[in-house]
Amino acid sequence: MRKGFFLLAAAGFFFIGVSGASAQTAFRFVAWGDTKSDTGVLKSLSVQAKTLNPVLTLYSGDLEGDGFTQTGMDAWKTAVNGGVNNGMFNITFPIRGNHDNHLSGAAANWQNYFNLGAQAAAIGGSNYSALSDDLTYSFDYGNSRFIGFDVPGDITLMSPAQIAWLDQRLTDAENQGLSHAFLFWHGPVYAMDGHCCPTAPSALISVFNKHPILSASFHGHEHILTYANLNTSQISSLTDPFEQFISGDAGAGPNTATSGRYDYWLNLSGANSGGFVTVDVSGSSFTANFYRGGNTTPQWTKTFTKGNAPSPTAGPSPTRTPTPQFTPTRTPTPPISPTRTPTPPVSNYLEAENATLVSSVVENEHAGYTGTGYVNFSLASESSITWNNVQVPSAGQYDLIFRYGLGAADRGVELSVNGYTINSFLSFPSTGTWTNYQELKVQATLNGGANTIKLTTTGADGPNVDHLKPPSGNVNGTPGDGNGDGKVDGQDYIIWLMNYGKTKTGPANGDFNNDSKVDGQDYIIWLMNYGKTPTPVTATPTNSASATITPTKPPAAATNTPTPSTPVTGDCSQAAILCVPTEYSTIAAAITAASAGNTIRVSPGTYTGFSLTKQVTVMAESYNTSDPRQNTAIINGQITSAGSWAYDAGPVVRGFQIIGGTDPVSMNNGPMTLEYNYIHGTGGDAVSFEGGGGIVRGNRIDGSGDDCIDLDNQSKNVIIEDNYILNAHEEGIEMRQQNVTITQRTDIIIRNNRIENSPSDGFQIMDYNNFSNRRYIIERNLFIGNKKGGIAIMPSDITGETLEGAAMPEPMYVVNNTFANNYGAIAGGANAVVINNIFTGQTSFDLKNVNTLSDIKYNLFATTQKLQGTNNFDSATNFVGNPLLNADYELQSGSAAIDKGIAQLQHTYSYNNTNITDYVINLSSGQYNGSAPDLGWKEF
Repeated sequence: MRKGFFLLAAAGFFFIGVSGASAQTAFRFVAWGDTKSDTGVLKSLSVQAKTLNPVLTLYSGDLEGDGFTQTGMDAWKTAVNGGVNNGMFNITFPIRGNHDNHLSGAAANWQNYFNLGAQAAAIGGSNYSALSDDLTYSFDYGNSRFIGFDVPGDITLMSPAQIAWLDQRLTDAENQGLSHAFLFWHGPVYAMDGHCCPTAPSALISVFNKHPILSASFHGHEHILTYANLNTSQISSLTDPFEQFISGDAGAGPNTATSGRYDYWLNLSGANSGGFVTVDVSGSSFTANFYRGGNTTPQWTKTFTKGNAPSPTAGPSPTRTPTPQFTPTRTPTPPISPTRTPTPPVSNYLEAENATLVSSVVENEHAGYTGTGYVNFSLASESSITWNNVQVPSAGQYDLIFRYGLGAADRGVELSVNGYTINSFLSFPSTGTWTNYQELKVQATLNGGANTIKLTTTGADGPNVDHLKPPSGNVNGTPGDGNGDGKVDGQDYIIWLMNYGKTKTGPANGDFNNDSKVDGQDYIIWLMNYGKTPTPVTATPTNSASATITPTKPPAAATNTPTPSTPVTGDCSQAAILCVPTEYSTIAAAITAASAGNTIRVSPGTYTGFSLTKQVTVMAESYNTSDPRQNTAIINGQITSAGSWAYDAGPVVRGFQIIGGTDPVSMNNGPMTLEYNYIHGTGGDAVSFEGGGGIVRGNRIDGSGDDCIDLDNQSKNVIIEDNYILNAHEEGIEMRQQNVTITQRTDIIIRNNRIENSPSDGFQIMDYNNFSNRRYIIERNLFIGNKKGGIAIMPSDITGETLEGAAMPEPMYVVNNTFANNYGAIAGGANAVVINNIFTGQTSFDLKNVNTLSDIKYNLFATTQKLQGTNNFDSATNFVGNPLLNADYELQSGSAAIDKGIAQLQHTYSYNNTNITDYVINLSSGQYNGSAPDLGWKEF
């Protein structure tokens, strides 16, 4: 309960019912934003804006220069109050910018600082609702709905959950007969200055096109005052125009607007006076006035009149929707078996050669294709095939059937639909020969009308793609309807909730997008269709029959909701959930009784080790993703796996404390996924791989008898990400490169880890004097306080670190890492690319013997670089400067590392007489802040 208002809360969704004096159709509000440290300008603007008597103001982010800090926020509050407590703070509704999100805990501190639901009621507003209280929220005033979003950066950061929630709030506003919807967040939909040019998510544009109530959006991020009518001339898919205002100089500017990208620009060059926009609402019209600081006369005025009031969107709209927070997991999609088909006759296939191709080529060497040929991906990363304007009659689940040939081993590519990745590694099984074309079917949620379907390589080559069949068979004519009663309601939500986090298939199990995992994407489908009773589409038969999945037990009523710290794993009455100890006394007994795809739910307590011989998920009843030390289910004994699964399709162990024993987690005979565990007090290697591959994600691994993670003889991919690895007895991570025959290149991916206080190396590679078909991707890690090397390569099979720096021929891409206070940073590498890194505080050397085919570019050194041996050091792009790191070794305002990186770089090397070209880094402008990527492990 907050400050006297009745609050309905369901895992992150809030609705405050208040009765406000909201029948007004004439009122004024102010739009402004972006102060950072120049509170003097904001103070003057507040005094000026106060005289215009607005009922509310929208503040579009960057309140501070480096937040969240109490001191900085208090300074902003004083300034927005004109320095004299003029009351403007109490009518101002802010959202966060990227500079408000620099420090740990920023979001929670922001929520503690504001009480915007009470503030909305105090000004006479009503219907306050929030996806995340005080961060992403809406309220009504007069005939208008105001909707603010927590997008601390550019538009590409808007999440699918936020887009779905926007759709629901606009639908609700139209059903209530309101006239206007005014949206506000930090980065604009359409950029107009040097932050150019992130692309808005296609799903967001689709929502805009659905809702005529949308009148205008207000933004900052760009330190200018501009206006543009957004329509198809700026965004080709935007069919329902609206007005966009950027009002981003309440102290942080001014910048120069880009010619040709605005309809009006108030040039604030000269003394930094700042400026703001007022909006006068009058019925179905509104008038925008641009003010320069210190000038009481508007510099430009324009009135906008809408047509007839928007008609309500079909279908009732709930105002108290239970909205769970979720942490999507990357549960592997089970392998899909191709169906062999003969060469089909020419038909209305969506030929790959007619699609939009990036780094892909049309060929006709291998007979059996339809059309004029097939498409071969040219690069292992970022090659793509995009089918635009794929039409279906109505929204729902459809079969996507790809025809392809693959005369090599299985290959996988990323599948995205309408801008969202629905399968990060869609596996195409080998067809035996290149002329043996087969079909692969996968189900996806499509919008009614036009859709965009894209295949993209993500580190390995793909198949030869012949065509995509027109989507057929709406297999779920009522998206989000889990119980098949033709309605999308709370019963369907319960079905989703009770299966959340599980590997299950089909709407009857809450898997509304049929990707074999029940996660946040399925919740979004439910939310977007809540309250609807869509007309089912008659399914069109396909060549492959689709199985109907029916739950074997009815779902139980929900008792709680999933959050990042206490995930709900389902009810023990469900057949696919086996509970320990209520149903089985040991985890081993539950595994014996389980079938592939089942989940074993483990209550708090201490249990013995077990062997994983099936593709099951063993997970704690509750666990803490942000601090696994709080986990209460304990495994005291060894966990092993044995099976020939793909590296990302093995069993899952999630949410435990794992203690004691020698080599307590062993993937020696088969891969597994190890997530959100606290592994400590162990002997030998805490986590041991012996060629099996697998995923280690989100764990805290503290101490070991030898290495925290040991990698030997790898011939399958390995991903080690988002872990805190510290206090090893020897190395944080050790890799032995035994010489084995590897047909398809093996990737060792080490990213976004903190590797700290190893007595030897943070990451050590023993080279074994061979050239194996492996690639190392080492990106966005913090190597700190390791007593020898951050990354060190030793020759042959020497086990004692000599810091010799061996000439390893395998490619090693060291990108956007921070090396701090180690004895040495990087030793060795004859085929290494070292870019966008920060080196600070090494005792002996930053680089040693990184040479031959290596490139060392675009790195920052806190002092004159410490080089030993021979290094391919590019003096033109490497530089010395102050990284200005905070206590978490992240950048602060003024850091010399900001905007100094490179966004694209390719590297070519030869293996087995074949030239291979990789993208070492390939970022679009929307994937980083500012004019270029920052250096180091965290973007500012």
